[in-house]
Amino acid sequence: MLDHLTLLWQAAPPQGGSSPMITFLFLGAAFAIIYFLMLRPQSKIKKEQNNFLSNLKKGQKVVTIGGIHGTIMDIKDNDITVLIATKTHIVVNRSCISVDMSQAKVKGKSSSSEKKDSTSKKTKQEA
Repeated sequence: MLDHLTLLWQAAPPQGGSSPMITFLFLGAAFAIIYFLMLRPQSKIKKEQNNFLSNLKKGQKVVTIGGIHGTIMDIKDNDITVLIATKTHIVVNRSCISVDMSQAKVKGKSSSSEKKDSTSKKTKQEA
C-alpha cells in the first residue's frame, strides 16, 4: 500500500514539451501585437488631445464632452468660458472640451446640396 502512495506522489517525466525559447518568442510576439494594435494608437490619440487642449484660443467653436456646442469667450488657467447662446455663458474645465468645430465640415449639408444639384440637372435634361 505504501508503494502505491509513493508512486502517486512522484511527478511524471516531461514528454516532448516545447522548448522554452518557443514559449518566450510566442509571448514576445503577443506583447508586440498588443503594443502596436492597442497601446501605441491610444497614446498617440492622447498626445493629440493634450496638444489640442493646450492650443485652445478665444473665438474657437468647440463641443464639450457633454455635447454642448459653443464658442470660447475667455480662458483662465483650466477654466474656459463658453458662449452657448446669446448672453448665455458656461464655465467648463479645460479637459471638458472635446472637439474643435471651427474647422470641421458638416457632411450632411454638402451631400444634400450636391443631391439637389444633381436632381435639378436631371429634371432640366428631361424637359
